[in-house]
Amino acid sequence: MRVLCVTTFFPNAADPQRAVFVKNLVQAMRRRCAVDVISPVPYVPPLPPFGHKPEWRAQRAIPYRESIEGIEVRHPRFMVLPHLGWLSGVGYFFGVLRALRRWRRELPPQESGVVHAHCAYPDAVGVVLAARLLGLPCVVTAHGSDINVYAAKPALRFQIRWALRNAAGVIAVSGGLQDKIAGLLDGAPARLERVPCAGFDAALFQPQKPHGVRAQLGIPPQARLVVFVGLLVPIKGVEFLIEAWANLAAAGKLGSDDRLVLLGDGPLRAALTQAAAARGIADRVVFAGMVTQPEVARWITAANVLCLPSRNEGTPNVVVEA
Repeated sequence: MRVLCVTTFFPNAADPQRAVFVKNLVQAMRRRCAVDVISPVPYVPPLPPFGHKPEWRAQRAIPYRESIEGIEVRHPRFMVLPHLGWLSGVGYFFGVLRALRRWRRELPPQESGVVHAHCAYPDAVGVVLAARLLGLPCVVTAHGSDINVYAAKPALRFQIRWALRNAAGVIAVSGGLQDKIAGLLDGAPARLERVPCAGFDAALFQPQKPHGVRAQLGIPPQARLVVFVGLLVPIKGVEFLIEAWANLAAAGKLGSDDRLVLLGDGPLRAALTQAAAARGIADRVVFAGMVTQPEVARWITAANVLCLPSRNEGTPNVVVEA
């Protein structure tokens, strides 16, 4: 059997730490079967007022083909129009159809193929439609916000429902997500499965003694360390964590060495930095930026507490890793 993983959740040249858990899953699957990867890249035309934003320029610079730790990845483009997100599934379909047709054509006659799409929107909407037209079975993994947030929007809800109903199988990464999908589909089909998480590197994330790791990171043994791992975007609720840390400081409950460490980057970084400064805790909050998986493991080992104040999640991989 040959599997084609199609997802925007995959590392690339512009964002090498993006959705590393999916890359790890692909690497694990390749020990059992052949796996190919197509990771579509959103394309916003270089026109004002949106097309010249740095994040879209960075996306346009991603190569059409690259190798990620020995995995050959293709990056077809799909059209995205800001403020018209309900059309992204259609754009995704046209973006991946040619790539899926080519993959099916290259399948050896004796080998069966299955498509695996990560995220119910826009990925599954576009991929399930393309796979059905090409006679390929498609399995969809829902990760959290695609069901908790996107499916709550009327313009997206019917598209997501159609994709999940027409998929060969649906995987939910938590029991709560499984229940929501069952509700969305008016009853759980036999092909709806739950897995405990999307997978993680068990060799990397394993219990260690924190003292040696703290010494490497320059953290005093007596320091209390709270760590957050994730994108600095609204759904992650990091502003609540900043506020809580500021309240502890104002109440005199933080020691001089205690720190809040934020691992990750995103559009809210400047606003969160300003918020920390405004509350007088700029020296007690560390904005570490994007870090590698080994560095995440070190910080989690050194931490007293991992805090994830998200507004919505499925089963966050970082919680399982911690």
